Amino acid sequence: MAIPAATGPDRSAVPDYTKLGRLDGRVFVVLGGGNGIGRQTCHALAQAGAKIVCVDRDPELARMVADEVKGTALSGDINKRADVERIFAAAEKANGAVNGLVDIVGMPHLGPLADLDDAKWASQFDLVVNHAFLATQIGGAAIARAGGGAMTFVASISGLARLPGQVAYGAAKAALIQLVGGMSHELGPKKIRVNRSEEHTSELQSRGLIS
Repeated sequence: MAIPAATGPDRSAVPDYTKLGRLDGRVFVVLGGGNGIGRQTCHALAQAGAKIVCVDRDPELARMVADEVKGTALSGDINKRADVERIFAAAEKANGAVNGLVDIVGMPHLGPLADLDDAKWASQFDLVVNHAFLATQIGGAAIARAGGGAMTFVASISGLARLPGQVAYGAAKAALIQLVGGMSHELGPKKIRVNRSEEHTSELQSRGLIS
């Protein structure tokens, strides 16, 4: 079907598009914010106007990045429910309502699956997906109390494709992708968007993780 031609010039209102992406005054918790992609995320959000809560297992790294973005530094073991509850309670106490979460945490155990022992297999899922369960549950409740917001989890191309030496990492990232998809449906009615962002092969190559 042909699209009818415009009858005259467009004179509809033009919004200030630069402001549509602003996060002024909104509070974002960044898990794994003390280094690398996490540090860059803290800066990106801060430049958009957000208040940053930088969380890292290393308290000194958390403090250094928080100082850079004039945010709040918190530290803890995000695989422990009590620590995650404490982190979000402290974030709310320091800044008021929490509007968003970005989860950067994750590290691959590389090599053939046949060489992976039980402890590394378990820790791979702790590093990638088990803590994300706590983050979606506890962080989601905090964001719901704020009236809604957004959560983003960094997945990986490894969870979608088969890469040499990354069977365990890929399995954990695939589980994370499924978790994010399911939680987007559960938290959607609470006005919380749950998204994922893939760490692509070029990034893995730049870090020397694959050739």
